[in-house]
Amino acid sequence: MKEEDKTTKQLIKELAQARQRIIELEASEVKNQRRVEAWRDLWAQYEAMIEAFDGLIYICSENYEVEFMNQRFIDRTGYYPLGQKCYKALHDRDDICPWCVNEQVFKGEKVTWEVLSPKDNRWYHVVNTPIHHPDGSTSKMAMIQDITEKKRLEMAREG
Repeated sequence: MKEEDKTTKQLIKELAQARQRIIELEASEVKNQRRVEAWRDLWAQYEAMIEAFDGLIYICSENYEVEFMNQRFIDRTGYYPLGQKCYKALHDRDDICPWCVNEQVFKGEKVTWEVLSPKDNRWYHVVNTPIHHPDGSTSKMAMIQDITEKKRLEMAREG
């Protein structure tokens, strides 16, 4: 049927359907906007928690590439080494650290330990945990706190 052959009644019906579709699309847009705002709020909360932590946080992939660093860690390294090998960025090494616990973490274990960093000669308490992503991949998150003063006091008491 050609446009000019449509009756007024048919045109009014089509116009009403178009108006209803516009109302539905506007409602959907409002709903989507609320979702976007909720995600922004959630992201801001996560970012605030990460930055409130008084230590260092980084995430690396199974092939030792840095995927994330909190601002304190970026300040410590002097740059954001996204995609670079963690052993180079963190400890200025050319190969995997002999104390690396990635193998355990990528098997699903939480590993807590202390390490003396060769980069700055400071002691750190490290908690490594696996992060399982929706796509099936796994990353390692390390939360690190400087315990140098605590270690010095312990060694002085023992010494």
